[in-house]
Amino acid sequence: MVGVLSNAAQRRAYKIFKDTFISFTHECGWSFLRKVQSPTSWVGNSATVSQYQSVESVFLGNRRLTPAYEVELAPIDGTVEGSVEYYTLLDNKTIQFYSRPRVSDRPLIRVFYTEDLQLPAYSATAIIPFSSDFINIMEQLMSAKLCLQMLDDQGGYNTFMREYMVKSARAVQRDQRISNSRPNMF
Repeated sequence: MVGVLSNAAQRRAYKIFKDTFISFTHECGWSFLRKVQSPTSWVGNSATVSQYQSVESVFLGNRRLTPAYEVELAPIDGTVEGSVEYYTLLDNKTIQFYSRPRVSDRPLIRVFYTEDLQLPAYSATAIIPFSSDFINIMEQLMSAKLCLQMLDDQGGYNTFMREYMVKSARAVQRDQRISNSRPNMF
């Protein structure tokens, strides 16, 4: 990511890189992207949190809240303060609760989510925000996409994709601490 995107081939390669980055970060539930956070600001029954890729669950203390579609919650008055049972996702930063949480309940709300990791702006000082183990795997996927989309090389694509599948499966096992050994039933 050094220099300026000055020609069509560079812009095309960078677009493939962006697509690869998004595919890679969304493909698996990578542990480095799983976060827990309390909402940072409140307006009525809506709370703001860090930008998320997906919300796994929302808790009020030890009680898990129920996700619902906004249209399902339309008949419920969100201005009434009370016991929160439901939440809905308005956009990738805002969660709306029903009923409106009491001020004393707000610090007890925890959002378990998968972070939406943003690609750094294109510059000479840009750094990809994860470890070299994951960069090596992403390079295999990038190479496969470059072979197919820029070189029209199906054989190269297949070779890189096979290597990518093997490396990513191993990484998922390590990342999620999945044992390779089979359980002994005796």
